[in-house]
Amino acid sequence: MDHAADLKAKALRIAGEIHQYASEKGWTPGSYQIFANMNTSWGIIRIGVASDHFKKDSGYDEVSDEDFVDLIKYLQRELSGDPGLYESISLNLCTFDDSAGLTTFYYPNLESDDVEIDFADLNPGVVDPRTAFVRASSQGGN
Repeated sequence: MDHAADLKAKALRIAGEIHQYASEKGWTPGSYQIFANMNTSWGIIRIGVASDHFKKDSGYDEVSDEDFVDLIKYLQRELSGDPGLYESISLNLCTFDDSAGLTTFYYPNLESDDVEIDFADLNPGVVDPRTAFVRASSQGGN
């Protein structure tokens, strides 16, 4: 398996753990979205999770530290058998109000050694928010 394919498999494993976390929290598919890209030179997997289940810190536009720590500890525990995988994660959380920032960060600004991971691979059965308006418009919706 080449390096990019190996990193993608690892990113999908991380996404699977995030889906499990969401399931354990009682979140339904579509009530959260995962975005990801990876840097093949550095072996970094950037993961972004958008959900209105996250609480915002009062006075800030950031998700609470409590939510971040809860998810990162979950990932650390679940990926403990592969410490290198856990160490490759760069995690960002936001609410849906702020998710435009995630899509901007994770997709259009890719460097030459960055590789996008398809939204559909990360979020089975969930419509990609970047194409939802295009699909609705092409079907006669507003």
